[in-house]
Amino acid sequence: MEKMIFGVALSKKRVAPICRPVKGLPSGWVRLDLRRAAFCGCGRETVVYKGFRQPARAGVIAGHQMMGTVRESTVACLAAGQRVAVYPYVGCGHCEVCIARNASLCEVSLTKLGTDVDGGWATGIVVPGNVCVPLSDNTPDDLAALAGCSLSTAYSGLRRVGLKRGDHLLAYNAGSLGLSAIAIAAELGARVTVVEPNFVRQRVAKELGAQDILDEHDPDLEAKIAAVGTTQAFDVAFDPTNDEASRRRCLNALRHGGRLVMAGEWNGPTITDTHTIIAKQLTLIGSWAFSQDEQLAVLR
Repeated sequence: MEKMIFGVALSKKRVAPICRPVKGLPSGWVRLDLRRAAFCGCGRETVVYKGFRQPARAGVIAGHQMMGTVRESTVACLAAGQRVAVYPYVGCGHCEVCIARNASLCEVSLTKLGTDVDGGWATGIVVPGNVCVPLSDNTPDDLAALAGCSLSTAYSGLRRVGLKRGDHLLAYNAGSLGLSAIAIAAELGARVTVVEPNFVRQRVAKELGAQDILDEHDPDLEAKIAAVGTTQAFDVAFDPTNDEASRRRCLNALRHGGRLVMAGEWNGPTITDTHTIIAKQLTLIGSWAFSQDEQLAVLR
């Protein structure tokens, strides 16, 4: 059996090859042959981790969105050849949030794959069996990998603000998180309006179910957002941009009692208009990660 894992780490903004020996599996762990690994902004050498800027450990194989097949297992319910997605957070296993299968909130002992320990930009990985999510035969590999961050983070935020059929969502940006939110909202039966300057992303957003596409570089953007909102008020806004202007536009666009999901925080405060939040009685939530049950819901 191959006893080496090959991968890449990010070192001084460059890709560095890594070779890891595999010395055997502890009880309760599995070795995976990885089939897909996706890129996320968190995969950079310097990341924002649990809301705080923090460097990835030197020499750690990058990547936290991944899926693969079990190559070797010491877990009875995970057999060789089984396809699994990977939950990228390992908590203490004993606190309230870990017992509730949301290790991303663990404040006792939190480890993130691809930041603290080796991640998915590799030929394989050795992980605890309890972070493996078995996949059905009809779950595509690409979807399974994206459920390791982008899809599940977007789903968590939209679930917690109660997005439902008939609601109107303003998706500000169509990057990986924004496109995930668009796809989820369309699947739920919500109307989706997207603000995005890139024509390729605009096209993908349309294919995923967005009804209205607005160009962020349009000098009349705010008037056009308002015009779309007059036909049906915006119930929810989803903003992963970490840009003060976009957050302000979302706050202004939302109806009274609306909800804003903020994701992708990178560079300090982006909301200074507390008056609008209070006067319109808005609900704001942050979506940085997700629970294992939310990841499972996305995969199903």
